[in-house]
This record gives sequence, structure tokens and C-alpha cells, in this order.
Amino acid sequence: MLKLKHNKIPVSLYDMLPPNRLAAERILEFLCLKPGEAALESQKHYTLVKYINETYSRLMDKLPTLNDVISCLENALPEDKAITDDLLKRLAKF
Repeated sequence: MLKLKHNKIPVSLYDMLPPNRLAAERILEFLCLKPGEAALESQKHYTLVKYINETYSRLMDKLPTLNDVISCLENALPEDKAITDDLLKRLAKF
């Protein structure tokens, strides 16, 4: 299981994502990469960021978990479904 240091305490992404959205975006993009990829394609990156932001906004004062982002991706708008399905497959290993 992936562990991060948050305030010098090891924290699992299942417990919470970082309070900084940019850090969360970078971590989740890294988790979505396939072997040999340096970065997500721009449309996948944009879609991932869109749903990360939606997750943070929806939970307001609470820090979201990886499962919160996954849930948001699962409930994506129909026009984003093909991309979010791919992102979900990539995150399934976690």
C-alpha cells in the first residue's frame, strides 16, 4: 500500500489525500501512469484534474480519500465516461 508523509506521520491515501490539490493531482496522475509513460495524455490529465477538484469541492472542509476520487470518477458525466473508465482501470491496481 502506498504511504505518504503528512506532517511527519505516515498516512495512507485510503485515509486521506494531501490538503494541497496540486500535490493530490500529481500523486494521482503518477498512479494512473502505465509503465513507460512519462505523463498522461492532455485530455486524460484534464479529466482527472476535473474530478479531483470536484471531489475536493464536494467534501469542502474534509480531506478526500482515494476512494472518494474513485467514486467521483465512477459517477462521471456521460461525455467523460470513456476517459474516466480508462482512469478507473489504471487506478484499479490500488
